Amino acid sequence: MKKLKTFWYVLKNSITSPKYYKDVLKTDLKFSIKYFLMLSVFASIIYSLYASIKTVPQTISTVKIMTSQIREKFPDELVINFKDGSWEANEPEPIIIPMPSVSSEEDAHLPDNLIVFDKNGTIDSLGSYNTYVLVNEENILYRSYGYETDPKKVSTQPLKNIPNVTLDKSTINSRLETADKFVKAAPYVMPIFICLYAFIFNYIGGALFYSLLIALFLQLIAFFAKRKIDYKKACQISIHAMTAPIILQLIASFFPQISMYTVVWFIILSIALAIYFMFKMEDKDLRKIEKV
Repeated sequence: MKKLKTFWYVLKNSITSPKYYKDVLKTDLKFSIKYFLMLSVFASIIYSLYASIKTVPQTISTVKIMTSQIREKFPDELVINFKDGSWEANEPEPIIIPMPSVSSEEDAHLPDNLIVFDKNGTIDSLGSYNTYVLVNEENILYRSYGYETDPKKVSTQPLKNIPNVTLDKSTINSRLETADKFVKAAPYVMPIFICLYAFIFNYIGGALFYSLLIALFLQLIAFFAKRKIDYKKACQISIHAMTAPIILQLIASFFPQISMYTVVWFIILSIALAIYFMFKMEDKDLRKIEKV
């Protein structure tokens, strides 16, 4: 409880009190980093709870629909044997497995077919068959990110790297059971994953990285303003000044229509606040350099 009270005190004053910054600079860098980590943990938890309320039910529904339709659309009598880098099927080519239909909005961005088996298929056949995956005589071809704008963005997996396996209805059903297990575990696993993702990428890899860069900028401004400040102290100012931008960015993430612009204003606001607090904290340790 005492640590929470301390955290709340630091958070409140990091936003509202320029004079508090001179107290911050009397501590070491570890104090500010611990504060930042705790702030990031709380922000990540709040974000994961919000995102999970929206994402988890939608993901579960999508997975259920897709697994159900894959079961339905995979031909009952179809058997494809993969062996020693080649494959044989008991039905004439091309063998086409349609793409599961999720929703009209999402379907507009998906190809018509999930996978096509055609030994004579080429990279161009991905477009002509309008399929996500094409299996030809030697390779598995599938669309990479950006394929819609550049059809040359295709990834290839040689069949020789595929283990010997028989693909039929029972195999598909067996594999889809894994998806069913995911659906059951999703309400528990996804919030944890979202929380870890936000903590690592949004805050450690994002906000903390920006604070280190902003600290360099602060040092440059302090130099021209003839103020003494080392890099560690600049980092502390930058970290605490980032409190308000982190909270505002968290709130903005609840509104997708404005969240796409948050990175730019997050950096600008963080720089502006860091400069403001650096000049307003009235710390004697940051006294003006006397002219010689």
